[in-house]
Amino acid sequence: MNAPELSFDAHATVDARASSASGSARTTDVAWPVFETDDEIFVIRTADEILALEADWTRLADQHARPSHVFQQFGWARQWLASFGGHHTAADLAVGIARRDGELILVLPLFVQRIAGARCLKWLGDPVGQYGDLIVADVPDRLRLISAVFDAVLGEARADAIFLQRVRDDANIRPFLERLGALGTEPNEAPYIDLSGFASFEDYDGAMFTRRKQRERKRLRRRLDEMGPVT
Repeated sequence: MNAPELSFDAHATVDARASSASGSARTTDVAWPVFETDDEIFVIRTADEILALEADWTRLADQHARPSHVFQQFGWARQWLASFGGHHTAADLAVGIARRDGELILVLPLFVQRIAGARCLKWLGDPVGQYGDLIVADVPDRLRLISAVFDAVLGEARADAIFLQRVRDDANIRPFLERLGALGTEPNEAPYIDLSGFASFEDYDGAMFTRRKQRERKRLRRRLDEMGPVT
């Protein structure tokens, strides 16, 4: 890896004074560019409804997900529901989706967890997901779309706070969180090795480690191979 992966935790409180006429919470007063669209926005509240999204969710991920979106795949959500879903009521699930011309174009996987009596909006996949994000099609109004889906989720989930952990620098939701004014805390940098100054890993190994260390590592590798094939 030639560069570190950066992530941060995003925190925000839901301001009860900023509300729409219907009384649902609003994420921001930012004036988004206006596009003529006919979007359908839904908030999925049950496990059965989430499981019914398999084909559409998988198709969206196949077309628009990046390698870092492992934890936003349908399979991950299904496994989380099987492993952790029993600890949450249906009212805790809050997966926001958007459709345009009938096609699924956004999935925002969230759920509500009570922390010290407050309803906190978190990534569906916590606490075992490595990164949090949403999957969205390559549409020109993605920030407006993300805002609309987020508003719908806040209105349905009645969250008191937003606590989204491990948001990568290149996450789809990152620009939206920055415009929302979310507080970024606990920045993290993944360990990495800079090999740009070496022709090969062997050159790096020879420059950074003594022959004794190299022999010891080879010995340990032989012992590992004796235990079975390494894949």
